[in-house]
Order: sequence, then structure tokens, then C-alpha cells
Amino acid sequence: MAVTPVQYQAAGATQHAAAHDGSPQVRLVAGPGTGKSFSIGERVHWLLQTGIPASQIYAVSFTNAAATELAEGIAGYLTTNGGYATPPPINVSTLHSLALSALTRAGQLAQYSVNPHMLDKWSQSSLYDEELADVISCTRTRASEIRTHQESVWNTGAAPAPFISSPNVPVTPADLASFTAFHNGRSNLYACLLPGESIQRCLTLIQSGLLNPVTVLGIGSLIVDEFQDLNPCDQELIDQMAQACVSVFVAGDDDQSIYTFRYASPAGIQSFQNRYPLSTSHTLQVCFRCTGGILSAATNVITNHAAPGRLPKNLASAYFSSVPPESGVLHTWSFAGEASEARGIADSCNELISAGVIPEDILILLSQRGLGERIEQELHALGIQFVGLGTGAIADTNAGRFVVSLLRVIDNPDFLVGYRTILALLSRVGTRTCRNVSDACLNNNARYADIFLNAVPPWLTGSSLSAVNRVRNCLSQVNGWQLSDIFSARAAVVLQLVSSCLTAQELTEWQSVAAAIPPSCILSDVLAYLEAANNGERQDILAQIAAGSPTPTVAATTNPTPAAASGVRLMTLHSSKGLSARVVFIPGLEENNLPSSKDMLYPALLLQAARLLYVGMTRARAGLILSFARSRPQYVTRGPRQNRIPSRFLTSIGQQFVNRNSGLSVMEAIAISSAIGNL
Repeated sequence: MAVTPVQYQAAGATQHAAAHDGSPQVRLVAGPGTGKSFSIGERVHWLLQTGIPASQIYAVSFTNAAATELAEGIAGYLTTNGGYATPPPINVSTLHSLALSALTRAGQLAQYSVNPHMLDKWSQSSLYDEELADVISCTRTRASEIRTHQESVWNTGAAPAPFISSPNVPVTPADLASFTAFHNGRSNLYACLLPGESIQRCLTLIQSGLLNPVTVLGIGSLIVDEFQDLNPCDQELIDQMAQACVSVFVAGDDDQSIYTFRYASPAGIQSFQNRYPLSTSHTLQVCFRCTGGILSAATNVITNHAAPGRLPKNLASAYFSSVPPESGVLHTWSFAGEASEARGIADSCNELISAGVIPEDILILLSQRGLGERIEQELHALGIQFVGLGTGAIADTNAGRFVVSLLRVIDNPDFLVGYRTILALLSRVGTRTCRNVSDACLNNNARYADIFLNAVPPWLTGSSLSAVNRVRNCLSQVNGWQLSDIFSARAAVVLQLVSSCLTAQELTEWQSVAAAIPPSCILSDVLAYLEAANNGERQDILAQIAAGSPTPTVAATTNPTPAAASGVRLMTLHSSKGLSARVVFIPGLEENNLPSSKDMLYPALLLQAARLLYVGMTRARAGLILSFARSRPQYVTRGPRQNRIPSRFLTSIGQQFVNRNSGLSVMEAIAISSAIGNL
């Protein structure tokens, strides 16, 4: 029976009280597995029931992936619990996209020839910083430092904290003036924006009385998910909308704020009621994900390494009162070295699978990617199917980015960054040639796309003309293509283009990538596969393609657990946020790993490292195995062997770490399997 109907009813009452709160500003503090997604879904349902049109309901989250999950969760809730056969279209996006929409509708982006595109990390480094460095005569590292400084000003109103950027030579006003001159020209030419720029532009216009995003977009009610991940300027934009009489409902958990490197701060959700004196606050305190023993250990870590202003909580596991009660299984292990630790984890996975645990219900979380190398070797040696860390996005490789840019331009000829990317990736074409092409466009007041799509202008000569003609040739060979085209019908041309435009090594890389893509899928599936953030997401997409559904879906539950990826899953702690598994391993819990050597230099990062461990521990439902190695190479996978010091966070776990030279025994694996059966 596990969790009883009475427990669900009691928790549901708290969730509904928050969702139905009519106060102008409402804060929902929702710890892991407490039903935040349910509450947000019910909030939207309640707003609709009170007569607010779907077109006036806006919901935002931190990243594109989180916004997609939020949209799917709301739609699923309205279908399952709201009685809607077809859910009404709620406006769901990132806050950056909302700001861009407001600027566009208000006519504040008229300086761009087309709708601007937000540059991602690859484009910032490989395109923007490279060209900035060439224009202002500095290294790419220095260009990155200057750009990062300006982005920090946009996101926080101040220079970056030392742990984000600490250049040997401080960024000067002259540097920023050079940046501004470069950015104004290139931003318009390529129709691109840097992160934080759209929010800052909105704020500047609002504070000048030149923009009212509420009126422009018709916002009646705003829901902000993952509020702890917002930066100060994001929060200021929410403030401005609240002052315009928009009802604001924010949800999040300061204990799960792990994106300091993106300027996020838990202070936003902590100080919410100080910022909004008329606001109300609700706290969900029943965890339906973690069993009691696991939740207690995680709570010990976070309370003993609490950030200033941490919101008080009394989180309790629903399984303490379930029928039958279940406290879960927590193991705390110490191994002689990384080899025995990796072998112990692999052997444990083998025993768990033998005891009836589904491989997809096992998650191995890593503070550093290098920790997974030896574990993957041991899993492979035992013949255990797993989804490894692999690489990041294929789109972050040159071959992958080249194909992605082609597909993006096919889908949207106004994607100007795509033309610039193809030009930059051509073999034997350097940054100076790309810059010369851009300078020529600026000097002749030409639209960037026109030199690739229309007649070649007479002022393009020499190496610039040669490079542009190579791009034009690429585009001519994909003319008329659609993203609905079957990959097998287009694969040979893509291969030929990669072969003629890129290096031999990049061709080999693309051949390896293409071999993993089902020939029967369509080009939009290929695009999703190439842009997937990690190997696990790619495996999910392949499984969805095989099932005939190209778009991965997220279940509208409080604990979405992707089941498409086949096998034991390995991922970083950061990547695990929002997921759960019945059994979780977290190895490598040593000083210099978690916390990292950089974390130990800055109090803010040290506290974030504790929150990161808390996030990892609270992914586990029935079994959690924490471990460290007493000896390991200096740089995790290389360097001289060093004695390791256990992570300082381990003293807070509340359970003694025991020396092991093997993994779970048969009986220990059966005990975890039994705990899973009681969920």
C-alpha cells in the first residue's frame, strides 16, 4: 500500500492552499519531492477557474529545458486533474524569452533586421570572443574576461565575483568602451544578444517609463518556477511586474540553489517577504520521494552547512507513516583507492539487478566527470548496460555545430548567427577573414544574410569573396529542404558537405555521430539529437524516435524519472536536478572533489557545494550509497597518487563510514530491493 490516501489528502490540502492563495504575491517553498509541480499545475487550474484567460497566464523557469518541462507538466496536470481534453495554451518560457517578447511587441528591437537570437556558450566563445579579440587586438582569454565583466553588470549590476572571473589585469573603462563599440555593431549585424542583455534592456526601458511589459504582453498572472535560480536583475524585472499589479506566484527552494556560476543566488527567495510586505508564504514539508533515513542524512548536511538567511524547514518523509513504514537504506563506505571504489559500485549494480532492481532505477552521480571513467570501465567489464557520461552536446563540436547551423538556417533563413557559424567553421577560413566579411557588410550597410542568399555584392573580394562563395555553395545544396525530410534521404549530402567544408578529423567525427542516428528519423529529430545536452538525453531521444514520438515527454508528477534511457545512468550532480531514482550512488566524496579546490577558496561556493550534495542525496528514493577513496591520482584520472581527505560534509551525515573492499552483498542488495517494494 505504501503512502496512504490519508497522507496524500493531507499533503494535497497544503498544496491547494498555496495554489488557491489570492494574495498579490505568493511564495511557495517546496523541498525535493514535496509536490511543487502539482502545486503549480493546480495554480494554473485555479486561475483558469477564477476566470483569468489562458492568454493572460504566464509561467517562466530558468532554462529552456526547465521551461519545456514546466509546460509539459502544466499541460499534463490540466489534462489529468483539470478535466481538459485539450489544455488551453498557457504562455510558458524562460524569463529571457518573456523579456524578448516584450521588447519585440513594443517595437524596441527595431534596430535588428530580424528577431535576435541569444548566443549560447559555444557561440560566445568560438564566434563572439574570437572576433572581439581580433577587433580590439587582445587574446581570446582577455576578450572573454571583458565580455564576462559586462554580462555580470547586466545580470547583477556589478562586476563579477572573483570566483566567476578574476583576471590578472582588471577590466578597465577603456576595455568596456571598446566592448560596447564592438557589440553595438556585431549585435545588430548578426541579430544576436548576450545572456542577460534582454532583461537589462527591459529594465532600462521600464525605469525610463518607455516600456510596460504587463500592458504589452497582457500579463494578468505570473508564475515563476525555480525562483532560487534567478539573478538580481531577473528579480528586479519580477518586482517591476508586481508593481504593475500583476499577481506573482513564485516557487522554489533555497537549499537547491546550485547555479552561482550563472549569477543565481538563494537570497532572492529568502528575502521574498521583505521585498513584498503584503505577500504570503507556504511551505510544503512532506517529501514523497525520499525514504526517511535518506532524507534525514541529506537534511543533516544542509542544516550543518546552511547559508545565511536559510529558510527554516521541517521536511519529513511520507514513508515514515506509510503502510508499511519504510526508512530506506543508507550505506556509507570508505575504499582504499579509486579502483576498489569503482569495482565496488559496479559489483553493487550487478547485485541490485540480480535482486530485481531495474537498471534504469540506478543512478550514479558525480561531482567531477573524471570520476566516471573507471566506473564505466568496471560496468562494461561486467556486461552491465549503462548510459555513460559521454561528451556534452554534439552541437558543441565543430562537426555537430556545422550541421546544426545548416539545419537551423534551413528552418529559419533569418537565423543570421547560423551563416556566421558556417563561415567560421570552414576549413582554411580564419577569424580575420570572418571579420573582414563583417566589416565589409557594416561599411556598406548590407544585411548579413543577403551576401549569402542574394547576388554577390561587388565590394566582396579576395579571401572574403572566396569564403562567402563556399557558404553559398553549401546553402545551394540544401535549398528546398524541410526539417520534416527523412534523414536517410539527406544523409549523403550532409556527409558530402562536411567532407568538403571541414577537416578530415571533423569528417571522421561526423561519420561516427551519423552512424548512431536512425536513418528513418526526420531532420528535426536529428537537430534535437545534436543539441541534446548529454549522452543520457541523446539516449532518451533515440528511444522516443524508436517509439514513434520524436519529442521527449515529461510525466506530470512530482518526481519525473526518464525511463527511456536504457541501463544504469551516470551523470553529474548538476545534471541530476529534477530527477530521481530508486537507488543512487555518490562516489568520490573527498576534499578537492566536493568541495572542489576552488570551492574551498570562497565561502559562497563552499555553501553551494553542500547544497549540491544535498540535491544529489535527495534524488534517492529507497537506497543511497555514499563513498570516498582514501587514495586517488592528484587530478582524479592522472597525476601522482595522493592520500585523500574525506569531504568535510561527511561528518554531518550522521552515520559512520566503514572500510569496504567490495560492493553490496547479496543480502544488502535484497534489502534495498525490499525497500523499493515498499514505496
